Amino acid sequence: MADVSSSRPGVVRVIQGPVYGYATTAFSGVTKTIQPQVQWPAYVAQPSVQCRTPAAAPTAVPKALPGASKRVFTNAKSLMMVYNFKGDFQIDGRPLILSVDPVDSERSHVATGLRAWDGGIVLAKYSFDFCCLPPIPEHESCHWEEVESRLEEGLRFLENFPVVLREVCCVLPHGSCWPSDTGDVLPRGFAECCFPGLRRMLLDPEGAGSWAREDLEEEFRPLEGRTWSKRQLDAFAEDMDRVRATRPGKLVDLPCRVRVGDHGREMIGCDWRQCQSSRDSANDCSYVRAVEIALRILNTHLPLPDLDLFISPTENDFGDWPVPIFTRCRPQEPRGLYILLPFEWQLHPWQSRKATAGFKKAMAKFPWEDRTARLLWRGTNSNWVNRPCSMKRVSDGSMPWSACLAGLDDEILGLWDDRFELVWNFSNWFETPRGALVLLSQYVEGIDAKWTGISHAMEPTLWDYFEKMGMTSEPVSSMEQMKYKYGMNVEGTGNSDRIYWQLQTGQVVFSHESSQVAWLLVDLRNQSRRGLLKPFQHYVPMRYDLKDLVENLDWLQRNDEAAASIAATARQAAEKYLSYDAVLYYLDRAVRRYAHHLLLDDG
Repeated sequence: MADVSSSRPGVVRVIQGPVYGYATTAFSGVTKTIQPQVQWPAYVAQPSVQCRTPAAAPTAVPKALPGASKRVFTNAKSLMMVYNFKGDFQIDGRPLILSVDPVDSERSHVATGLRAWDGGIVLAKYSFDFCCLPPIPEHESCHWEEVESRLEEGLRFLENFPVVLREVCCVLPHGSCWPSDTGDVLPRGFAECCFPGLRRMLLDPEGAGSWAREDLEEEFRPLEGRTWSKRQLDAFAEDMDRVRATRPGKLVDLPCRVRVGDHGREMIGCDWRQCQSSRDSANDCSYVRAVEIALRILNTHLPLPDLDLFISPTENDFGDWPVPIFTRCRPQEPRGLYILLPFEWQLHPWQSRKATAGFKKAMAKFPWEDRTARLLWRGTNSNWVNRPCSMKRVSDGSMPWSACLAGLDDEILGLWDDRFELVWNFSNWFETPRGALVLLSQYVEGIDAKWTGISHAMEPTLWDYFEKMGMTSEPVSSMEQMKYKYGMNVEGTGNSDRIYWQLQTGQVVFSHESSQVAWLLVDLRNQSRRGLLKPFQHYVPMRYDLKDLVENLDWLQRNDEAAASIAATARQAAEKYLSYDAVLYYLDRAVRRYAHHLLLDDG
């Protein structure tokens, strides 16, 4: 297989616009010129990357042969585009195919090392990392030649397309590229070969930047000056086992233990029997499993230190534990010893890629100026109605956030009572963030918010009322939501994880205060709280009771340039800091910092 790194062009000329073009061609037939289809948006900076220079003139490309057509097909879940051209297209004697993202100011997608094959040219998107940064050494056990030799007959043509081969094989660890005799959910070859961007960050942490430092300092502030011995951690694990034994099959929300030993050579995962639940048969500690998979990928490229950590499987945490607990949502108060991590789909490699794979390509279909200037939201009634929490009083500061979490610690310990039997009814549904949003939609033209189903117990007559009043709808895909300028991040059973993919769609995202704090989000009440994602820069903050939603939405609709700027800034930050490689890099920094608080050798 051709070496991808050695075939990098010295100079890349880029056409600005959402087109596919070729800088030069060896084809001697009739040519035609492709002009950019649209101009770069005024609110996005022009690209300025050293390895690229804007084209001074339109680029000549080969005219398609008679009867040629553009077609799209999917193979192994990797989207590829085929043009029925004949011949080799080169720059300085090297094949080059490139495309340009019309919105993203920092990335063009370049694929090199491709040759014409029988019937056409394969166009593959690749990243700024591949285009314009020095190659990073492959993992010593990564051998793409072996992957080629195992390809199914239908994928044999990929031997000549090293970039596309990587795209196809690294979307998810399917058996065509990574057969596993043991049935391992994370094949070794996939972990070794499919994370060059992460590998660059781990081997050059200074080059990766300090973007995670402020959030890590915030998360580890309660641990400052404290350490935990193996004896203390063992004692906590034994306490958890004793509590579980009192209510078999019910206490599935207690922290689960994961250990790494012998300098990364040994991992003892969570005891999945602790996740078996008579209350929820679908519960499988999937969040803890996602963290374990992410840790195994990290350990493949840079051995982890010895670790002994407890991970919460629930999205609603509340409790004063004696040891640090890693979680996806922690209470605002009491703060406790919680350490925030990304959500499950962000940590799981193929969940993450599946969730965000199509956003870049879809951006060209939904430019800002063509989107509907309304706020769209769809969801279920997943808010709790069993806590003595007044949205207005909490928003005004006359009631503590802890009131919105009252009873949660008892629920985690299995001490249910009548509070947990309450259902949605005509007197409480609008006292929740989701209910308030759907109610506003009935009166505000700029808001389109509807129910798609029932996830918490509800009086049947209430759902009948929702249907009668036109407050229900079929679900709307994330791609369809990109047709709207404004999106909404509303908490459900815990702080919502929608915002992390919404920021990648080019929307302005509204996000309200919550009793639960989520990864990278600033706490508006705590002015000293630092976070990567800033209010009014990357998203629009709101009160818990949504009192200021209509006013903020109206202002943005009347100031479209400001709204477009927020959307563009958010998407650029998401591209850089919410990619799967960046998520794993943050996890790596977090667990290595945590290791400094451990004394695992009691001797």
